[in-house]
Amino acid sequence: MATLIGKWRIVASGAWPRDHLDLCGPAFLRIDADGTGEMAFGALCASVDGGFTVSVA
Repeated sequence: MATLIGKWRIVASGAWPRDHLDLCGPAFLRIDADGTGEMAFGALCASVDGGFTVSVA
């Protein structure tokens, strides 16, 4: 789980070109320890309200 916590730069997408991703600032996804966070790309800025589930592979 700890490897998922952090902030990542979005640099590529199968749906949008790079210049659209960074339209209003650097595109990113941030996940906090409680599963909430934030993401932004293009003209979108959104809250993330997720959670963590332990799975056995």
